[in-house]
Amino acid sequence: DLKLQFLYFIVISNMKHAAVFLAAAAATVSGQGYGPDQPDTPADFMCDWRKLSAEYAKVLRPDAEALVYDALELQKYCNGTVRPDPSKLPTVFPPKNPLPQSNAVYVDGTKGEDSNSGSIDKPVKTISHALTMKAGTVVIRAGTYYIQETLKMGVEHNGMTVTNYPGEEVWLSGGRKLENLQWKKSSLKGFNIWEADLSSIMTDDKEISELRVDGQRAWMARFPNANPESQYWPIGYLTSSTHDWTTPKISPTPNPATLVNVTGRTWDSFFTNYSGGINGTCSIYDPPFSFWCQNLPTPGKGSDCSGCFTYNIPGGVRTNNSLPKTYPSLTKTGTKNKAYLSAWRFAHWANWKFEIDSYHAKNTTDIIFGEGGFQGSRGGLGSDYYIENVIEELDVVGEYYFDIDTKMLYISSNTTAGTPPSADSEIIAVTEKDLLSITSPSKTTLVKDVKITGIGFRDTRQTMLEPHGVPSGGDWSLERDGCRVHREP
Repeated sequence: DLKLQFLYFIVISNMKHAAVFLAAAAATVSGQGYGPDQPDTPADFMCDWRKLSAEYAKVLRPDAEALVYDALELQKYCNGTVRPDPSKLPTVFPPKNPLPQSNAVYVDGTKGEDSNSGSIDKPVKTISHALTMKAGTVVIRAGTYYIQETLKMGVEHNGMTVTNYPGEEVWLSGGRKLENLQWKKSSLKGFNIWEADLSSIMTDDKEISELRVDGQRAWMARFPNANPESQYWPIGYLTSSTHDWTTPKISPTPNPATLVNVTGRTWDSFFTNYSGGINGTCSIYDPPFSFWCQNLPTPGKGSDCSGCFTYNIPGGVRTNNSLPKTYPSLTKTGTKNKAYLSAWRFAHWANWKFEIDSYHAKNTTDIIFGEGGFQGSRGGLGSDYYIENVIEELDVVGEYYFDIDTKMLYISSNTTAGTPPSADSEIIAVTEKDLLSITSPSKTTLVKDVKITGIGFRDTRQTMLEPHGVPSGGDWSLERDGCRVHREP
């Protein structure tokens, strides 16, 4: 039918990764009545679009066929389908690229020493040292390399290839391996809570963004409870009314922004004439500019701009006693620990994340926001929300809390009640954001012909509170940390 033909066009026409996107979308909203399967969607179409996506995903990533099957929930929506056997799927990673014949430096995190020559028989130990040796190729032997300082490459590495040893699995991780932990039973009231001192490992003041316990994700203690890997909105969210969201800290009326108009812009054929506002309510962006920070007309008053208003975000939320009257950790002064509130913008048009600046337990248990709220560009009121990184909410398996002040890690262990996490468990604390940076010193002196192949990247921390900017008059802001590639004619 027409719907299926349109979907086929979306998947096949110039959208190489549409199948993966659709799989992720299906997994995110399945069963919630929100997203690709609206309540009136015919059952045969709910199956057909999933099968089409799975077929195209198989072309792109034949090794991930079973994962896509699970994400699309084909067993639920397409009776009679059989999950592919992962053991029989082709292997794409790690690749078996041929070894270079000359001018190569070898890295072995287990057997190497940075004082070695870097030959295949005498490898160096660290990737960072190998990058200083100006070889044509850096070959990395099997293992997980925990990156505590971003690997940096520049024009001095032009023409270099960084690759895995043929057939060996190499990972760069933004985590820290927590080894030889001495677990003690905690006095906290949650299920099977254990604590360990990390002062010898976490020697800085970095936050643990996530934990990996034997390859499984653990998450910051939160309320309401939900497993972010398998439970999605509305599970794990508190609801709100429009009057619960408090007055913006920076008032949009009168508009405090400096108004600008750009005319004759020739970069492309879009937004040739462009207007917006600098600073004011957009001072939270980097750069502090947006189309939505100009004086925009009020909807319904001679305007055809439905939903337009000068950008603003709430200063906090009244939880109406949905939260406890006492949260000692949120009222503690002089602490390096931060708690967070994550929220949907109204109409679920974007997701926000705020630092919790203060908590007021009297009356309606108000939360006042600190930094954040710049993850979307339209502003307005909030909707459903939850709080996280609150030690008092550590109560179910899968949650943890790391106290930066005391360096104590608390975790609800999935072991039998009364027994600590297994000494054989691999626990990775995720702390780093950037694993590899390739940077040109100027627009005229560029990094060229650098190739990274056969390397896996994992365990990087959340970035929702990193600087964001508004690139256009659209509805979204973007984190200002990514890749810009200059191509020569």
